[in-house]
Amino acid sequence: MRLYLGGQMRGLPDFGHALFDEAEQALTSLGHEVFSPARYDREHEVKGEDIRLGIAADMAWILAHSQGMVAIDNWPNSLGAKSEIQLHHAVGLPVWELTDFVTWGINAPKIPALIPATNVLEWRGFRMDVKA
Repeated sequence: MRLYLGGQMRGLPDFGHALFDEAEQALTSLGHEVFSPARYDREHEVKGEDIRLGIAADMAWILAHSQGMVAIDNWPNSLGAKSEIQLHHAVGLPVWELTDFVTWGINAPKIPALIPATNVLEWRGFRMDVKA
């Protein structure tokens, strides 16, 4: 399975690359093809200040190749990881937490959408029911 690996990078020493490398090794040892943003950033010399460049590459890979996402357990601390989770959900792809996925594979519990589906649109105090 082609998996995207997500998690917190900003604010961590060496952008959390050690966590990503360990997670990537665990997933590849199970036979999966893994896109790791940490590996990509090193191979393409993307620096922390080039965040737009890194995120653009990540999103492009997700849309072109991903069959699902595995999130390192620190993902709730990361705006980037949350956006990657939402993108996976937006295009109908599953998302799992790393610990669960390593234990149960594709049968692991999935991370639900972070923005619940609703029929109500609210913006700047304006509220409207939206019918499909």
